[in-house]
Amino acid sequence: MDILFSEKFGMKCVKKGCCNLLEGRFSEKASEHLRGKYVSGLYCHSEYLGKKVIDLEEEELSWNGVRLEDVSMGTQYPTPEK
Repeated sequence: MDILFSEKFGMKCVKKGCCNLLEGRFSEKASEHLRGKYVSGLYCHSEYLGKKVIDLEEEELSWNGVRLEDVSMGTQYPTPEK
């Protein structure tokens, strides 16, 4: 959510989170080593409350020319394979 609503595009995060925890297992169609195994840490919804802090012109609201470093705050998910 921080990338979609980044400060580069005039937004500031007020609060964010996940809710509605799910529990489950991998299906019989999953990779053999995962079939039937419990899956934890799943959430049904994400929540984001942001505040517009900068007015931008329409042409400034484009992903063209935006570098990952401009919006990722030094994080990468998933971690790139080497």
